Amino acid sequence: MNFKQTFMIIGVLTLIQKPNGVTSLTELDAQSCIETEEEIIALRDIGAVITSLKAVAGFKLRGDKGGTESVKYLNMAVSAQGLINDLIRIYPKECAFTKLFTAILKNLNGLKIDDMVKNINTLQAAVSKVTEFKDKSRESDIMKSIKSRKTYISYDEMVGILKDLAKEYPSQMSMYSIGESGEGKQIWVMAVSANKPDEHVLLRPEMKYVGGIHGNEPIGGQLLIRFLAHLGQNFGKDDTITKLMNTSRLHILPMLNPDGYTKGYTENTDTSDTDNIINACLGNGEGRNTTEPNEVDLNRNFGPEYFEKKYRPKPAKETQAVKKWLEDYPFLMSLSFHGGAMVASYPYDNKRTRKSESNDVFKYSKSPDDDIFRQMALTYSYSHGRMYAGEVLSKAFCYMGNFIDGITNGAKWFYVKGGMQDYNYVNYGILAITIEMECCKFPPYITMEDFWHENLPSFLNSWKFVHRGIKGIISDSQGNPVPNAKVYIDKRKHPVTSTSKGEYWRVLLPGTYTIRVEAEGYRKFKKEIIVHDPDLFGASMVNIIL
Repeated sequence: MNFKQTFMIIGVLTLIQKPNGVTSLTELDAQSCIETEEEIIALRDIGAVITSLKAVAGFKLRGDKGGTESVKYLNMAVSAQGLINDLIRIYPKECAFTKLFTAILKNLNGLKIDDMVKNINTLQAAVSKVTEFKDKSRESDIMKSIKSRKTYISYDEMVGILKDLAKEYPSQMSMYSIGESGEGKQIWVMAVSANKPDEHVLLRPEMKYVGGIHGNEPIGGQLLIRFLAHLGQNFGKDDTITKLMNTSRLHILPMLNPDGYTKGYTENTDTSDTDNIINACLGNGEGRNTTEPNEVDLNRNFGPEYFEKKYRPKPAKETQAVKKWLEDYPFLMSLSFHGGAMVASYPYDNKRTRKSESNDVFKYSKSPDDDIFRQMALTYSYSHGRMYAGEVLSKAFCYMGNFIDGITNGAKWFYVKGGMQDYNYVNYGILAITIEMECCKFPPYITMEDFWHENLPSFLNSWKFVHRGIKGIISDSQGNPVPNAKVYIDKRKHPVTSTSKGEYWRVLLPGTYTIRVEAEGYRKFKKEIIVHDPDLFGASMVNIIL
């Protein structure tokens, strides 16, 4: 047994026997935290405290650099202490928050960073759980059924749940297939928006979440199914969800590799044997690849490869379906979900190397949009319960290397040829990142509740990112839309292309840029633009006349 396997065994047993505590939080416990209007309002203040605490913890993990940066985080810690003391005065001793507040104050005063990260994660999960209890009247029968489960959702059960959701929320959800798997299973997607979820609306940005690329890494897909139920029951009641659904369309594909998942479902979900649990965690069980007509790793199946043009793998039916999907919809951003580590990874996944270079030493492969990708990855990792604390995870049981801030450049970690992430970006300008959700690839289902509360804020905050930057209509002097125009920013490669209606979107961070537009039969367009701090739920409008 090697070092990694030993770490994994310890970690899995820890996960099963000692979750972060939120699953044991009862409704009676929660009620003691929401008995007054002041306590309910203060839930939002706790969210602000958690954000500050993560920033302080991240600074500690990166090491004290001194200077203004050190002063900034010292002030943030002092501010967090003040807010926590105010919250302690609001909540009674019986409330689960109070004990955590006291522990975190000790963490800020010098206790181990490991304890601080653990307490922050537990506090975030507790707030999420208490909020669920507060809003229990919203809970649909579909959500109740999902939450009461003891085993993983099978492919057939997933199809049934998606159909029930589409029936329950016909004005906000539209179910469609992008094609078939090798065995003939439909690859289902749910489109989510406040109105007309079954069609594209002018200038409404489109985004996608994709789970189950590897059939033996199912956490992402399982959580995405629950996320759909969460969106349905909270639309019109939760301000953030309502605004997101009013202003964008999210496509959720929970299970891209249904054949692989189905093959491994029985073996990987048997928790009666410790050896089987370990093998499922390590990814040694069945289900990673497709099954028919051949076994194919879908995340090595997208060609041609940008850095190695001769790498043109024969596409599986699932790969063909995704490629057609990218042609049919003007996606702006994408998140895909994997397992086997806990980190947010971003392009490039591969790098052009010399023959003399060692394949055992991986180097950073910087894309033209490295600034945006890093911020996308940081948004997910710092919204997550513990992903941002890469060093702590590595020292605990997630033996995978020290990911500073819980993010990594894909190639810096290891090289991937034919990856879906780079294919999205290079060919369509889609800003795509990959989320590794948990070190254990196929954990016992008992852990799913904790994973849900850890990832829900990341799902929502990543979605908000689609409203950064600029958007507009490209038209000619007569007001006619110009399709297939290429939109470049500065000297960045991989342009976005205007739709048949002349629409374009470009995620950008605040700053000054030069936008260039090229279209066949028209003069080239060039203009300097200023992108300001993002106005939530609305990119800046920059219309262009050629």
